[in-house]
Amino acid sequence: MRSMRYLSLALLVAVLAMVLGSGCGRAGEGSYPTKPIEVVAHTAAGSSSDVVARTIADIMEKDKILPQPMAVLNKEGGSGAVAFSYVVEKKADPYTLLIAPPVFITTTYSQGLTFNYKDFTPIANLFYEKTLIAVKADSPYKSLKDIIDAAKAKPNTINQGGGSITAMDNYIRGIIMKATGAQWKYVSFTGSDSATTAVLGGNVDFACPNPSEAMELIRAGKLRPLATTRKVPALPDVPTLEELGYPFNIKHFRGVVAPGGIPDEAKKTLIDAYTKATKTDKWKKYITDIGVDEGFVAGDDFGKLLGEMNGVLTQLTDDLGLKKK
Repeated sequence: MRSMRYLSLALLVAVLAMVLGSGCGRAGEGSYPTKPIEVVAHTAAGSSSDVVARTIADIMEKDKILPQPMAVLNKEGGSGAVAFSYVVEKKADPYTLLIAPPVFITTTYSQGLTFNYKDFTPIANLFYEKTLIAVKADSPYKSLKDIIDAAKAKPNTINQGGGSITAMDNYIRGIIMKATGAQWKYVSFTGSDSATTAVLGGNVDFACPNPSEAMELIRAGKLRPLATTRKVPALPDVPTLEELGYPFNIKHFRGVVAPGGIPDEAKKTLIDAYTKATKTDKWKKYITDIGVDEGFVAGDDFGKLLGEMNGVLTQLTDDLGLKKK
């Protein structure tokens, strides 16, 4: 009997040790994440979303912010629809994330997809981007007003190069045309970098590159910036659209979302991880180098930002006639 009591006591101690041990393990030993996390970019390797995803994943790994690595997956196609559909179908899976810029809203709305931003879990906005309006250095257009005046005098004779029709380039066009009554054409390329190349080749009149893409060309005297969506410290004499009298209410976010319905523990872990990563010196240097503005907000606050921009961008989509009928 005594031996049986000792055996029962030993079994009880073993069970208690297993229970307590499972609750006290560090992340990666029974708690999220226990395997690599996939981060989806809707554009090709080397694109803005891809580089952002890889940069912050590298910081997470090297600074040991998470116990598991992040692997970037590029899923191109459909102005982002392929990537967005892929992630939304991973409902409740915290091991799949998505880099989300404004096209995340504009594509889902314009194409009439069966989901929208509300079907994702907001993790964090990483920064706010800036966009230039730029012409070839020897262009006859010396100011944005010159372009607008020419477009009013001869509607649809000026060509703007840009990315997909749901890219920020086209929405900048929509805002200015709505404010001025001017009309010009939009020529879609694979991205703003290709559109800038077309400007240099004289194939389109102007484009809307981001500062990091354009700065070297501006310094080399090949490209002339006429305006910007947000002030660029390296270009203090270039006016913003608002300074020129054109209301620009788009916050050009670039954030991270997860599928809808992920566990609260995973959501908190991801928010904490991105919060820590964006406070590192490596991240601060990176956003300074690419010329963007700090704008970190997380969780529900990022969700509110998405809701605000959904209202602005869907209205502009309607104004541009881009909504699929």
